[in-house]
Amino acid sequence: MKNTAKKNLHYYIAFISTLLSIGLFLYLNKHHVDLKLGLNSGTSICNLSDKLNCDTAASSSYAEFFGIPMALLGAFTAGLLLVFMLLARFSLTENTERTERYTFYISSFMLIVSAAMAGVSAFLIKSACPFCIATYVLTLLTWICLLSFYRPDFSKLNTDFIEAFTTEKWVPGALLSIPLLSFIVNNMTLDSYGYQQIKQMSQDSLANWQKEPLQSFNHENGLTFQSGTEEAKVVLVVFADFLCPHCRAAGPSLHNFTKSHPDIKLIFKSFPLDGTCNSALQQKGDGRRCDYAFATFCSEVIAKKGWLAHDYFFDHQDLLFASNVNNMLEGFAKDSGLDLNELKSCMNTEDVRERVRLMAKEGELAQIRGTPAVFFNGKALNGGHIPAILDSIYRAQK
Repeated sequence: MKNTAKKNLHYYIAFISTLLSIGLFLYLNKHHVDLKLGLNSGTSICNLSDKLNCDTAASSSYAEFFGIPMALLGAFTAGLLLVFMLLARFSLTENTERTERYTFYISSFMLIVSAAMAGVSAFLIKSACPFCIATYVLTLLTWICLLSFYRPDFSKLNTDFIEAFTTEKWVPGALLSIPLLSFIVNNMTLDSYGYQQIKQMSQDSLANWQKEPLQSFNHENGLTFQSGTEEAKVVLVVFADFLCPHCRAAGPSLHNFTKSHPDIKLIFKSFPLDGTCNSALQQKGDGRRCDYAFATFCSEVIAKKGWLAHDYFFDHQDLLFASNVNNMLEGFAKDSGLDLNELKSCMNTEDVRERVRLMAKEGELAQIRGTPAVFFNGKALNGGHIPAILDSIYRAQK
């Protein structure tokens, strides 16, 4: 009786862990689509650090298999596993023991794929997705529980394989439904978000980008980020203003795309929409746009925390309009560990002010018409903050 109760417990754990996996896979698929289409706003809840970052994993080329998100394939595979578990549990097939073995084979396949994806994250992307890790753990837990519950006879593996293509043809049919359904659902999902229009935009952007004049930028003047160590094949230069809502939305997309492509270098240049520090604009404002630019590059000069300042000011953009600059600088200094007086002192130096003015001058010479302005290898790229457009241009260069 105890053994039966224990075996049943293993089955229920496997069933629940598979259900949880499906839920996580569906979330990861939505997250991937949002990133691909540039629909994400702000930082993802599962971005814990550079090494534990869902956005980096979801933006990588390994997140899709022939254009189908791996997360969606995972959801349908886990769903099929659940169906097989129910078929075996309630003896709904002619040979229940064989169905149990097929169920275990599917679970084993999922475990192998999970191990492969974990290896890709560790050695190729070099950044892991916490929710992906959760699916790996649940997959392993399911496999262990099914192994204990079914205790499959592995000597019948060859026979089961042959039977799958003779008397049990419904089994490979069910397996083929996974990529087919994934393909259909993925296309329906993308179409609902207007992906066809984005594809057309990508083609138009590529054609326009090829015609754009080549601009020359000082790569040393700006915040620089690259996840790889080799020489960058692509340099993305973005001009932005900290009070520009579109710039705030563009930031995560550009960072995620750069993180997942080691051969891309991202350079952020400030282009304050204020004539106080930007000669491209005649009208002078209250100077706060300039102050946040000064604070960002002072943070880089003082403690190599320029990107931290960049993220802080964009993340708190709503407050930038309502709060005074001193309050925002206080909050940033407290969060970053920078000395507030040292930061303010740096902001008043001519060096950092001239640095920002020179960046703005570069944008003026490049005839920037608004922010964010993205340049792909020195040429203006319309819609360059949209990952799908970035990816299409990137692939065209390879």
